[in-house]
Parts: sequence; structure tokens; C-alpha cells
Amino acid sequence: MIQEGCIENVLLESTGLSATAFSIPRGISSLRNGVALPPLFITHGSKDDKVPIQQSIAVVEAMKAGGHFVEWHPIPHADYLFDTVANYKFAAFEAWLEKYVSSD
Repeated sequence: MIQEGCIENVLLESTGLSATAFSIPRGISSLRNGVALPPLFITHGSKDDKVPIQQSIAVVEAMKAGGHFVEWHPIPHADYLFDTVANYKFAAFEAWLEKYVSSD
């Protein structure tokens, strides 16, 4: 969902196209039965003023509704660039990587 919140303003301005045409949740919801997606880890700062947190929530809901595995970790009081802070550690993501990414 990288930068989905910016698509309409950056790419679609004055085109007459709707941002919903490129909606990730809509795309997930349209998958046919039996189509598997890899496990997904989603995190979002609750004070993000660039991309509304509702967009991540919509992806999480679509994943769950489709029976896909998703871990959702909202970060209270975090803004858009919370993950650029020096020495930032996110234990939940590290645990998810250990679980789903093989070192073999």
C-alpha cells in the first residue's frame, strides 16, 4: 500500500480518473477463490497526516475477509515517518520476519 494516499493528488490530478480505480482493498476483494496471498504485515502511525490510517485498515479488513493472513500493528501517536528514526526497533515486525522469512 506504499503511498496509496498520494496517488490521487500526484498522478490523477486533472485526469478525471477516480483513485478508487487503483484501490488495493478493492483488488484484494476481487481475487477469485483459491488465490493465495503471502502473509502480510501492516503497520501505520495513528497520527500520519500524509496517508489516512483508514486506508491501512481497509486493506486489513479486505485481507481478513478474503481469508488471507495479515498482522495489523497500528502505532499510537506515530506520524508518517516514524520508521526513519535512528535506532528504531519494532519487535513485532522482527518476530514476524523470524516466523515467515527463512534464513536458509
